Amino acid sequence: MQPKVTLYLDLDRTLFITDRVNELLDEACERLYGILPTKRRQDQPAYSTRVGDQHFYRFFDQLEQYGVARDRAVRELRQAFAGLDFLYPDARKLLAYLSLHQWPTVVLSLGDQDFQTFKYSLVPELQRLPIICTEALKGEYFRGHTETALIVDDRKIAGLPETCQGVLIDRTEHKLMHRQTDGYLVISDLTRVEELLRAYE
Repeated sequence: MQPKVTLYLDLDRTLFITDRVNELLDEACERLYGILPTKRRQDQPAYSTRVGDQHFYRFFDQLEQYGVARDRAVRELRQAFAGLDFLYPDARKLLAYLSLHQWPTVVLSLGDQDFQTFKYSLVPELQRLPIICTEALKGEYFRGHTETALIVDDRKIAGLPETCQGVLIDRTEHKLMHRQTDGYLVISDLTRVEELLRAYE
């Protein structure tokens, strides 16, 4: 019997340790292309797109302005980061559970498609899951969504339809799981998602 809910997982700071790759990009861009971290950060606002209260970064657009071809950058940065670990430990445990139970799961990420799929490509455990990149707020993405969905993100998503349960991952939270007055669930560890999914079996 097919599960009754589709799981949507955010990428940055939910599954993927974004701050780690940002630090490594500073070193790699300087070593491979001679781009100083101070220069990249100074110019970065010109390649930042605002969506509601969030921003996303068109990293490869910026590199192209410095004369670094997109295909070359993707290839060389993948090589530079090969074998490095960008998954949170609790994310690895959850992904193993999802694979074992063949749970329908989608990685849903707000941001520039080239940069998001580059980060996604650095994690072998994610490659069996489809990824959807959206440049719209996720509340807009789910507008009119009629199927039951569980949506895990490190930010609250406004405007979710009744068929969608939002789950906020907050690794600084001391409680394992609780429900807020707005109906949002808050978890401190992604393995709590397993418990939530079992309720839909």
